[in-house]
Amino acid sequence: MNNKKDDKDKRSVFHVSISESEKLRVKEIADQSNMSISEFIRQAINDKINRIDNPEIDNAISRDDSMILDYLRKHDKKLTEMEKLLRQRMSNGKVIKNSLEEIKARVNHKKLEILKRRIVSTLEEHGSLRPKEIKEFTDIEVHDIYEVISDDSTFGFDNNMRVMLK
Repeated sequence: MNNKKDDKDKRSVFHVSISESEKLRVKEIADQSNMSISEFIRQAINDKINRIDNPEIDNAISRDDSMILDYLRKHDKKLTEMEKLLRQRMSNGKVIKNSLEEIKARVNHKKLEILKRRIVSTLEEHGSLRPKEIKEFTDIEVHDIYEVISDDSTFGFDNNMRVMLK
C-alpha cells in the first residue's frame, strides 16, 4: 500500500451522527481490536463494500456457516447419546465388578470350607500335625492351611506347635 502521507492526501472526511451509546460500543470494539475508531469504521465500510461487490462470497459463507451449525447440532446430539450410553455401560461395569467380587468371596468361602473339612478329617485320623505334615496328607498348600486355621476357632496348637482340634 502507499505510504500514509500519500494515503491521507487522498482521503475524504465524512460526518456520521450516532448515539452516545453506539459511539461507546464502537469505541469498545475498536479498543478490543487494537484500532482507533477511525480505523475500525474504515474497515467496517470496506467490509460492507466487499460484501456488496461480491454477494456470492457472502452467501457462500452464510450457507457454509448454517451447514456447519447443522452438522455440529447433529453430531452434538449423537455425542450426547454416546456419552449417555458410555455412562450407562460404566455403571453396568461397576455392577458387574461388584457381582464378581461377591461371587469371588463366596467361592473363596466355599473353598475354605472344603479345605477345613479335609484338614479336620486328617487331624481326626492322625491327631496333631505340623502344617507341612498336613500338606503331605491333603495336598493343601501351607499358606492355605494357615489361612484356614487362623480364621477358625476349631483349631489350636499344642506345646510342640502342632495343629490340633480343640
